[in-house]
Amino acid sequence: METTIPSTSVCHLQDTPYYRLINLHQPLDPRIGQAAGFGGVILHGLSTFGFAARAVLKTAGGNDPNSLKFFGVRFTSPVKPGDKLETSIWEIGKGPNGVTEVAFETKNLTTGKVVLGAGLAYVMKKAGSKL
Repeated sequence: METTIPSTSVCHLQDTPYYRLINLHQPLDPRIGQAAGFGGVILHGLSTFGFAARAVLKTAGGNDPNSLKFFGVRFTSPVKPGDKLETSIWEIGKGPNGVTEVAFETKNLTTGKVVLGAGLAYVMKKAGSKL
Protein backbone atom coordinates (compact mmCIF):
# COMPACT_ATOMS: atom_id res chain seq x y z
CA MET A 1 0.00 0.00 0.00
CA GLU A 2 1.28 3.45 -0.84
CA THR A 3 1.01 6.18 1.76
CA THR A 4 1.72 9.82 1.12
CA ILE A 5 3.08 12.03 3.88
CA PRO A 6 3.67 15.52 2.45
CA SER A 7 6.25 17.56 4.31
CA THR A 8 7.46 21.08 3.79
CA SER A 9 11.04 21.33 4.87
CA VAL A 10 12.25 24.79 5.80
CA CYS A 11 15.50 25.54 7.61
CA HIS A 12 15.30 28.25 10.25
CA LEU A 13 17.95 29.48 12.65
CA GLN A 14 16.15 27.71 15.52
CA ASP A 15 16.94 24.37 13.83
CA THR A 16 20.69 24.80 14.27
CA PRO A 17 20.88 24.08 18.03
CA TYR A 18 19.74 20.53 17.25
CA TYR A 19 22.65 20.07 14.86
CA ARG A 20 25.05 21.32 17.55
CA LEU A 21 23.63 18.81 20.03
CA ILE A 22 24.43 15.94 17.69
CA ASN A 23 27.85 17.44 16.98
CA LEU A 24 27.05 18.32 13.36
CA HIS A 25 28.85 21.59 12.68
CA GLN A 26 27.97 22.18 9.06
CA PRO A 27 26.24 25.53 8.70
CA LEU A 28 23.45 26.07 6.18
CA ASP A 29 25.68 28.37 4.17
CA PRO A 30 24.53 29.24 0.63
CA ARG A 31 28.17 29.64 -0.50
CA ILE A 32 28.86 25.97 0.20
CA GLY A 33 25.85 24.79 -1.81
CA GLN A 34 26.74 27.22 -4.60
CA ALA A 35 30.35 26.01 -4.74
CA ALA A 36 29.16 22.39 -4.89
CA GLY A 37 26.93 23.20 -7.86
CA PHE A 38 23.58 23.06 -6.05
CA GLY A 39 22.63 26.70 -6.59
CA GLY A 40 22.52 27.67 -2.90
CA VAL A 41 21.46 26.20 0.44
CA ILE A 42 20.61 22.50 0.54
CA LEU A 43 18.94 20.69 3.41
CA HIS A 44 21.12 18.43 5.55
CA GLY A 45 20.55 14.78 4.65
CA LEU A 46 19.77 14.11 8.31
CA SER A 47 16.67 16.27 7.98
CA THR A 48 15.43 14.47 4.86
CA PHE A 49 16.20 11.14 6.59
CA GLY A 50 14.08 12.30 9.54
CA PHE A 51 11.09 13.20 7.36
CA ALA A 52 11.12 9.71 5.87
CA ALA A 53 11.52 8.02 9.27
CA ARG A 54 8.60 10.02 10.61
CA ALA A 55 6.46 8.88 7.65
CA VAL A 56 7.34 5.21 8.26
CA LEU A 57 6.63 5.54 11.99
CA LYS A 58 3.30 7.26 11.39
CA THR A 59 2.19 4.74 8.78
CA ALA A 60 3.39 1.45 10.26
CA GLY A 61 4.60 2.06 13.80
CA GLY A 62 1.72 3.90 15.42
CA ASN A 63 3.95 6.98 15.93
CA ASP A 64 5.98 4.99 18.47
CA PRO A 65 9.73 5.60 17.95
CA ASN A 66 10.50 2.33 19.76
CA SER A 67 8.75 0.42 16.97
CA LEU A 68 11.48 1.33 14.45
CA LYS A 69 14.18 -1.36 14.63
CA PHE A 70 16.15 -0.66 11.44
CA PHE A 71 16.10 2.20 8.95
CA GLY A 72 18.36 2.34 5.90
CA VAL A 73 18.28 4.41 2.75
CA ARG A 74 20.31 5.62 -0.22
CA PHE A 75 20.59 9.40 -0.64
CA THR A 76 19.97 10.11 -4.33
CA SER A 77 19.36 13.85 -4.78
CA PRO A 78 19.64 17.04 -2.71
CA VAL A 79 16.67 18.85 -1.17
CA LYS A 80 16.38 22.62 -0.81
CA PRO A 81 14.58 24.38 2.04
CA GLY A 82 10.91 24.78 1.12
CA ASP A 83 10.74 21.75 -1.19
CA LYS A 84 7.76 19.45 -0.69
CA LEU A 85 8.52 15.79 0.00
CA GLU A 86 6.34 12.69 -0.41
CA THR A 87 7.22 9.31 1.07
CA SER A 88 5.69 6.16 -0.46
CA ILE A 89 5.74 3.01 1.68
CA TRP A 90 5.12 -0.63 0.76
CA GLU A 91 4.84 -3.61 3.11
CA ILE A 92 7.18 -6.39 1.96
CA GLY A 93 6.39 -9.04 4.56
CA LYS A 94 7.77 -10.52 7.76
CA GLY A 95 11.27 -9.53 8.79
CA PRO A 96 13.59 -10.90 11.48
CA ASN A 97 12.49 -11.19 15.11
CA GLY A 98 8.81 -10.53 14.50
CA VAL A 99 9.14 -7.19 12.72
CA THR A 100 7.47 -6.15 9.48
CA GLU A 101 9.77 -5.30 6.58
CA VAL A 102 8.78 -2.22 4.57
CA ALA A 103 10.29 -0.60 1.51
CA PHE A 104 10.01 3.13 0.89
CA GLU A 105 11.21 6.01 -1.22
CA THR A 106 10.95 9.75 -0.78
CA LYS A 107 10.27 11.97 -3.77
CA ASN A 108 10.78 15.71 -4.04
CA LEU A 109 7.49 17.00 -5.46
CA THR A 110 9.11 20.32 -6.33
CA THR A 111 11.74 18.81 -8.65
CA GLY A 112 10.13 15.43 -9.42
CA LYS A 113 13.31 13.61 -8.35
CA VAL A 114 13.61 10.72 -5.92
CA VAL A 115 15.72 12.03 -3.02
CA LEU A 116 15.82 8.87 -0.88
CA GLY A 117 15.83 5.58 -2.75
CA ALA A 118 16.10 1.89 -1.90
CA GLY A 119 14.68 2.56 1.56
CA LEU A 120 14.27 -0.41 3.88
CA ALA A 121 12.89 -0.42 7.42
CA TYR A 122 12.04 -3.03 10.03
CA VAL A 123 9.08 -1.94 12.14
CA MET A 124 7.12 -3.53 14.95
CA LYS A 125 3.79 -3.03 13.19
CA LYS A 126 1.11 -1.58 15.45
CA ALA A 127 -2.60 -2.31 15.47
CA GLY A 128 -4.39 0.16 13.24
CA SER A 129 -1.40 0.47 10.91
CA LYS A 130 -2.18 2.03 7.53
CA LEU A 131 -0.22 -0.69 5.71
